[in-house]
Amino acid sequence: MLLVERFRMDTIGILYGELFSKRSNKLDMGEYLERIVCNTIQSFKGFDHSIQVSVSCGKLDVSSKQASDIAIIVNEVCINACKFAFKGDEGIFSVSLQEGNDSLELIIADSGNGFPPDFDFHNASSFGLSMIKVLAESLEASISVESKASGLSYKLCIPKDE
Repeated sequence: MLLVERFRMDTIGILYGELFSKRSNKLDMGEYLERIVCNTIQSFKGFDHSIQVSVSCGKLDVSSKQASDIAIIVNEVCINACKFAFKGDEGIFSVSLQEGNDSLELIIADSGNGFPPDFDFHNASSFGLSMIKVLAESLEASISVESKASGLSYKLCIPKDE
């Protein structure tokens, strides 16, 4: 339990470090999200794992508020994937954050075994899933979850900050 809390704190620490080093309230999300995902997987699985990480984001700048909420969502999904999705130390974890005309599209996916067939994401009460739902609401984002035997994916459509 304390290990998971450390990951949550590390995510915020990386955010503030990035913001402080750039002296800006905007953040390049590609580099930031890749650091968070790699740190979390490495902390759970060690250096000797075969989990492939893919972060597709480019030079997208978002506000510090959106960056922190998005990062915590990505971190929570990554923690859950490390705990439940991957059989052994193999798999794929991907994050895509793309900019549309008036929104951001965040897709987070893993190649794990998905939720059990009778699992209802919207009524789940675990801390991590509750946090994902609360942060999506804070971002005014729509969220959908697709669970298959070949993996789990979350899709959030987030209105852009002005």
